[in-house]
Amino acid sequence: MNSSTPNNINAAIKQANRRERALNILKEGYKFEDMGEGVIAVTKPGTTAAAYWLNMITPGCDCPDAMKGNNCKHEIAWEILQDEAKMWDAACAEYDARIEADDVPYLYAEH
Repeated sequence: MNSSTPNNINAAIKQANRRERALNILKEGYKFEDMGEGVIAVTKPGTTAAAYWLNMITPGCDCPDAMKGNNCKHEIAWEILQDEAKMWDAACAEYDARIEADDVPYLYAEH
């Protein structure tokens, strides 16, 4: 599911447009729920049922854009969320290590 490097300007523009749409659906409040066993439910804001399904085992989405063989906005949005989670986990791990080493700057000076 990882976005590949585009091989021409048209492919680069399409990829940039899909990434922009992916960021937009995240801002709009689309929810991505890991259902287990490599299945992700994609739910639109204001609804309770999944609109689309991502399959992480045989990467793909069941939306019309992905059915045409494209890396769709839902797949890209999920990748963005996973990247953000990894960055957050790394930042928390670094902070925990600094606490363990007593290397955390104090927020308030002692009087």
